[in-house]
Amino acid sequence: MFIFSTALILISCSTPGLTYEDAPKYEVKHSNDDTQDQFFNRIIYPENKENGNYETNTNLKLSNIYEKTESETRRKVTVTSIIDADSIRYFDPQLNKEVTGKLLGITAPKTTNIIEKFGPEGTAFLTNLIMGKEIEIESDPEADITDKYGRYLIHAFISGRSIQQILILEGLVRVAYIYDEYNYTDLYLAAEKEAKEAGQNIWSIPGYVDVDKKNGFDMDVVSKDLKESIVEKAEEFMNILK
Repeated sequence: MFIFSTALILISCSTPGLTYEDAPKYEVKHSNDDTQDQFFNRIIYPENKENGNYETNTNLKLSNIYEKTESETRRKVTVTSIIDADSIRYFDPQLNKEVTGKLLGITAPKTTNIIEKFGPEGTAFLTNLIMGKEIEIESDPEADITDKYGRYLIHAFISGRSIQQILILEGLVRVAYIYDEYNYTDLYLAAEKEAKEAGQNIWSIPGYVDVDKKNGFDMDVVSKDLKESIVEKAEEFMNILK
């Protein structure tokens, strides 16, 4: 009886701000023998493994393409730190200072004031992918330059591949905060559809991607799973003692 009561106490203490100390450290899934092209080929377009087609904008509608040359719209910056899977710090030579960038069109589970499921995994993945590296950034003609927190709103690329697309395909972020006809929206939505159908990470828990909030995640769903697991284990232990 004491054991079962203890389990109920643990259940009542479960909150949406639960810390996932047992969360697996997310590793980029490629071997040291992979070239960068082989890595991106497998995580972006596995079906194109043989023909070497790595373009990230082939499925965009013409109305969604920013019609300027890459040299006019993108500039190179160096990543200095990763805040979470949708926010980074980088040194921008054009501004001659380090700034915070928010990846446009996506949002990730939190890892700052609270820990949300798949937040640590997404942060670890993005750290492995771009930390200390040179990437390209591009502002959007339909978006503000910065958000209300002073973060620069950017589309980001590594070796010409969309970082947003990679994160979406891995199921580590969701498409969110689309307030206008931004560049690459079709690309992001197509990637999200694929990740959702495959049940990738955030899509592996029914209801976790909160459609009512539109831009958030429902930790109550995860907490409920944990509560049920604690009750189940307590009941199994009580049965053993009988």
